[in-house]
Amino acid sequence: MKNIDLAELVGNCSDKREKLANLFKAFDLAMLGDDMQEERINEIYDTTLQENTFYAAEECPRMGIEKGGRVLSHKADFLLSEADFSRLLDLAGVKLAEAGICDKDGNYLTNWTLCKIEARNSLVDFIIGEIIPKRSRGVFFENRRNITQMDKLIDITRPILAK
Repeated sequence: MKNIDLAELVGNCSDKREKLANLFKAFDLAMLGDDMQEERINEIYDTTLQENTFYAAEECPRMGIEKGGRVLSHKADFLLSEADFSRLLDLAGVKLAEAGICDKDGNYLTNWTLCKIEARNSLVDFIIGEIIPKRSRGVFFENRRNITQMDKLIDITRPILAK
């Protein structure tokens, strides 16, 4: 098996620099939006847990929470009973709607996670279809939905674009 032709890879990046740069920008923006939305959602859940009384239905020694102990963080919400978890969702849902993250029915107004997935897929498909040397594309195409491997491909391609 022949090695990937790095000169061709770098050349393809140069030839398609503008499109590749725009796809990276869209991907980075979607990642940032998703991260910021997730942080805000976690803050709202934490505030809801702290402003209301929720108790653990089971213990979690690893987190230092005993059965019947207060749950104050979204990271421990899995310890809540089904009824308490449902109540948490209802209470936090009101705050998520007030914050403009969800509508009154709990649907995300801007689904940054979906934006991130679509931006990653567009970037990966472009890298595989236009940047990877033709004779090497098969194995990448077959694995294009393996997020771990494709994140590595993105990480490898980004510095080539910067040159």
